[in-house]
Amino acid sequence: MSSSNKDTRNIDWAVRLFRPVLVDLHIPDLKDEIRIYTANYRELQRYHMDRCLIIVKRFHFSKESYKGVFIWRYDSVYDMFILYIIVADNLFTNTTDEKSVYRKAITTHEFTHCIASIITSERLSDKNLIKRQLDKLKKRFHAIEQNDIQNLMTDISISMINPNASRLLTFPDDHFRTGDEDFPGKYSELYRNMLLSYNLFKDFFTDSVKKQFKDLYEKGDIKQASRIISSVIKKISKEKCLDLNFVLTRFKTDFVPKLLKEIKSI
Repeated sequence: MSSSNKDTRNIDWAVRLFRPVLVDLHIPDLKDEIRIYTANYRELQRYHMDRCLIIVKRFHFSKESYKGVFIWRYDSVYDMFILYIIVADNLFTNTTDEKSVYRKAITTHEFTHCIASIITSERLSDKNLIKRQLDKLKKRFHAIEQNDIQNLMTDISISMINPNASRLLTFPDDHFRTGDEDFPGKYSELYRNMLLSYNLFKDFFTDSVKKQFKDLYEKGDIKQASRIISSVIKKISKEKCLDLNFVLTRFKTDFVPKLLKEIKSI
C-alpha cells in the first residue's frame, strides 16, 4: 500500500469499504452458512485485501453460554485467509426484538474483528509474517458469552458518551487490533458506524423528510417537528434491530450537528 493513500484510512474509508460486504452477508436471514470472497469486491482488490474467504455459520455450541466467536485461519495451499464468524444458533430461533438487537450487536462485533483481519491481510505477504500473526491470535481467543451481552451494550453507551474512553468494560480497542494493520482509527468508533453510520441514518431521514422537518420547525411547530425525529429513530431501531437508546444517543451526539448544517442549506 503506498503511503499516499494512508491518510485516507479513516472511519469513513473503512465503512465505505466494508459495509457492502456486511450487507451482502445477510446475517439476519442466515439459514446455515454463507461464504463471501473478498476478491469479488473491486475496492478490496485495489487495496490488496482480496485473499480472504469470509464464512458466517450458525452453530450449536456445546457451551451454552457462547453466543459468538471469530476465528482466523490460513490455507497455505490456496494462500488464502479463512475468516469464520460463528453465531449461536439460538439467536436465530424464536426471535424476539430483544434477541434481534443482541444478535445485531454480536454479529457486528465479530464482523469488526473480520475487518481488522482483512486490513491486516494486506501486509501479510511473507509466510513468516503470517505464522507470527497466527501465533499471536492463538493467545487471544475469545468467545462472546451470555454475560458479555449486557456489557457489550453498556460499552456502546460508554463509547457514545465518551468516544475517547481508553478502556471499555468488555472490549477495548486493543481487543480488535491485530498490531499489524494499517488503520489508525478507533475500532470502537468503527463498530458504532458499522451499526449505524450517518449515511445509513440519511436513508431514513431522506431529503423529503428533511424538508418537512424544516418547514415545521420554521413555522414554530416544534411538537410536530420532534415527532418526525422520533418516528425516524423508532423506525431505524425496529428495521435495523438496534437498541432504541443507542439510536437516540447516536442521533443527539453525532448526527445533529451534521443534520442542522444540511437543513440550513435547503
